[in-house]
Amino acid sequence: VERLIADGHYVGSHSYGHLVYCSWENRDSLLVTKQEFRDDIFKSFEVLGRFGITPQQAPYMIPPYEWHNATVASWAHEMGLQLVNFSPGTLSCMDYTYPGITGGNPYRDNRWLWDRIMRCERDHTLNGHLLMIHFGTDERRTEKFYDRLPALIKDLKKKGYSFVPLTTLLSQ
Repeated sequence: VERLIADGHYVGSHSYGHLVYCSWENRDSLLVTKQEFRDDIFKSFEVLGRFGITPQQAPYMIPPYEWHNATVASWAHEMGLQLVNFSPGTLSCMDYTYPGITGGNPYRDNRWLWDRIMRCERDHTLNGHLLMIHFGTDERRTEKFYDRLPALIKDLKKKGYSFVPLTTLLSQ
């Protein structure tokens, strides 16, 4: 975390307990109370506070599972946080899958992820996109997509893309 901060990366909350805030079947159906939500976020900032990170310094938050509803967004807003999410289409967030995964999304290997991102770039451009890449994944995923990140950045820069901090992108 100290190195991420020193290198100028945005470090913020993704929650503490990685709670599912609302039902997968009915997004309007909450699975946590407002107090449970608040307690979890406060706990995450207790940990981040050890590194000098406050909610005021890190106002953007990707909700757990990238799944929320308007009520959860309003709770976050009351706490001074703005929920953000990855841009749809690239499916870069599928880098958490692993061979043999069941009960949801199928395994997507690094080649598939790379090709999907590049296809999205070719068909739609990635200007303004937020790519989500997990730096903590299941040990059963032996190839980590974050290992490909330097090459991906290099290839996208060759295509004319530049990379800006999240705070810069979202303030435009």
